[in-house]
Amino acid sequence: MLKIVPERCRLRKAYIAGGMGRIVIIHSGTNKLFKLLIIFKSVTALIKKMIILILKQLKMKKIKLVGLMFSLFLTAFAGNKIENKTDLNNPSKEVKKTGIIHLTKAEFLTKISNFEANPTEWKYLGDKPCIIDFYASWCGPCKMIAPILEDLAKEYDGQIYIYKVDTEAEKELAAAFGISSIPSLLFCPIGEAPQMAQGAMPKEAFVKAIREVLLKIKQ
Repeated sequence: MLKIVPERCRLRKAYIAGGMGRIVIIHSGTNKLFKLLIIFKSVTALIKKMIILILKQLKMKKIKLVGLMFSLFLTAFAGNKIENKTDLNNPSKEVKKTGIIHLTKAEFLTKISNFEANPTEWKYLGDKPCIIDFYASWCGPCKMIAPILEDLAKEYDGQIYIYKVDTEAEKELAAAFGISSIPSLLFCPIGEAPQMAQGAMPKEAFVKAIREVLLKIKQ
């Protein structure tokens, strides 16, 4: 709101006081009033042009950013579509698993040996020899050999499997093999009866058992 003090209120000095959205001009003459109005309008117009220019630049940047994000989305979507199509064309493709594999009783019966169907005969179902570690999460010696088994799983990847069975979760499976102390390690070669070892073993002992019992490598 612009409030102009009448001519009769002339003072020797002129000043501008602003506040709460209004400007009061106290002047000493009409010419000074016009000059102040012209300056005020010029400054207002300049500020308005600057604001419009800034908004246009921000709008352009926003459009460019949205376009870039949309392009990245289309690229990622196209790549994912191609990958899914490849998987559909190869339904038999399986992800190769490396490292330690945890077994449940149901998995044991299909991957290791179905002792329920053949209680008097051991028949190993795997395509590679394996080590089965019967362990518990609270067992100190089990924790000692855990990193050794991890290393062996990497070193002998593609040659043997290393499985783990949690005796707390799979009590029926542990009882079927008479596990009374842990860790208990079952070495299962191809075409032969398995061999059981108990207690924590050093890595050298594991390597020797793998080479001689599982892989049949002669020294």
